[in-house]
Amino acid sequence: MIPRRAKIVCTIGPASSSPEKLAALIEAGMDVARLNFSHGTHQDHAQVIAHLRRLAAQAGRPLAILQDLQGPKIRTGPLAAGPVELQAGSLFTITTRPVPGDAVCVSTTYQHLPTDVKPGDQVLLSDGLLRLEVKVVRGEDIECLVVDGGQLRARAGINLPGVQVSAPSLTEKDQEDLEFGITQEVDYLALSFVRRAADVIDLKEHLARRGVSIGVVAKIEKPQALGELEA
Repeated sequence: MIPRRAKIVCTIGPASSSPEKLAALIEAGMDVARLNFSHGTHQDHAQVIAHLRRLAAQAGRPLAILQDLQGPKIRTGPLAAGPVELQAGSLFTITTRPVPGDAVCVSTTYQHLPTDVKPGDQVLLSDGLLRLEVKVVRGEDIECLVVDGGQLRARAGINLPGVQVSAPSLTEKDQEDLEFGITQEVDYLALSFVRRAADVIDLKEHLARRGVSIGVVAKIEKPQALGELEA
């Protein structure tokens, strides 16, 4: 048999977090257990970590635990009457104002969005299923043309390809989750939506101040990060 050099990283979720499922994953060759901190409570994650360490020790196999921080996730707000259909060619407004939400206008959780985008920028909603083009920015309102339409649900993810987002790389939630990860002695931290080398350096310096040594994985999800790979 050819020695395996690649490592197998498995994301642990509700469908795979029982002791029986975790034991099967370890037996199958899982090297790293990834815990997604976009979901779940600290209590949930602590229980999974305890199971993983106990089961790995029983199996006599090395197992690393990777804490994947959520990062600056940008979302739309609520929709008063439920999901709406955005028609290609129609106009749709995203605003930082607290609006009920309908097929014409929806709020966003990101207060700096009007200052980050400009006419011509692309706005992707619902994991890229819907595509908008910014036409005009007026105060708190971003008026967009629907290029690729479809169904929009409440609290959908917003992605801004090519836009320099001014949100911090570590949000308040990330910092709380990071402290939890330190107390749980996780082996690796995954930093989401990395844009520049300074994002990684800031996290490493924070870990150094806390006196802990945890590996940092930079997730390259933004185009501007490609220009700093050698930084």
